Amino acid sequence: METGSTKASFFIDALDGRGGVAFASLRGADLTAEKLTPDSPSWHLAAPDFEPVPLGSRATGLAATARMGFQLGLSMDGEAEVAFPTLEALADYVRRLYLSGGGGDGTGGIGPDWPEGDPDGGGEAPRSDYLGFSDSGHHDIRAYFKALAQKFVDASGNLASNPATAETAQRLSTDTGSPDKGVSLSEESGELLGFAGLAVTQAAQDLQTGLIRLPDTQAEVVGALQEMLSVLSQLEIASSRQVEMLVRTPGFDLGVLDWPWHYSYGSPPVLRDPMDTLGALPVPRRACEEGPSNRMREWRSLKDLFFDCLGHPPLFVSAAHPTDRIALVWLAAVILLIVTYSRPIQRSARDVFYREVLEWVMQQMPTYAFTPDLEETIQMMGRT
Repeated sequence: METGSTKASFFIDALDGRGGVAFASLRGADLTAEKLTPDSPSWHLAAPDFEPVPLGSRATGLAATARMGFQLGLSMDGEAEVAFPTLEALADYVRRLYLSGGGGDGTGGIGPDWPEGDPDGGGEAPRSDYLGFSDSGHHDIRAYFKALAQKFVDASGNLASNPATAETAQRLSTDTGSPDKGVSLSEESGELLGFAGLAVTQAAQDLQTGLIRLPDTQAEVVGALQEMLSVLSQLEIASSRQVEMLVRTPGFDLGVLDWPWHYSYGSPPVLRDPMDTLGALPVPRRACEEGPSNRMREWRSLKDLFFDCLGHPPLFVSAAHPTDRIALVWLAAVILLIVTYSRPIQRSARDVFYREVLEWVMQQMPTYAFTPDLEETIQMMGRT
């Protein structure tokens, strides 16, 4: 990071991180210099693809700061501009800001906040460490998320430990090794989906009092639960021991909820916009816990959690309960992908579907790790 330098790097001229829009140019660090370089090659980047579009003039981006309220440049100390080694790295940084901020819709969900002074929510939250996750067999899905998260942690640490290189970014491969084609993902996916469905449903039950005070919100949450459970029903997850255990718990009743356990297996799920479904599903409190500090992430919907984890993969290993968080992200990905199928997913094709979900998640993951201060700005976007 440097200011007033004539060394050409890629710099941000104007930025709207939450909106996923930026203007960039190839130049020296001149935003605090006496004279700008007006003829520098410039680009516009925007969600959803963040493909750089060449501009005829750098003035377009600079004007956005005055006319559209964009942030001028990017600096960690108010003086030195942040230089990116490639335009691809700069684009990935803007994309990660956008994802952590909720994918353009901002943070916050349909559900109410957890009551203050009630650390356990309204009841006993489901726990991944006693819900029957098998210790034998393959854990390819969990291993992927944890390995990817550790890659980002290690790369950011390496950038911080080598200040002499002045590098702000390191490109990573998000493919940590696909599971062997002879290994089925169905058993592990069933465990993760069974737990996640159980945990989300329990979270809605814990928030029941708050939902009743907001009848419109209650209808949104109940509708989202029905849609989530219709997905689980098609994949034959709804009959799992874990979910049945919760349904049979005395006092478990959301009143107006028409449980879809009675839907015939194999029937296609009925979903509105899956983003609306994720935005109305509450996040179990345990999944919000960071370890070892026990600080809480402020996710008010499954959509918030999903996008924040896509934007900042280290969240998978920083969690006090990593499996809880991974299971919820996996549930969100399955809900988003299953709507692309025009017909029911037969049992024989389920493993192919789960592999497609994993491949899709790999494609959504960021490809650059940044220095700790830049990583912190991405985390901050997910907190505001």
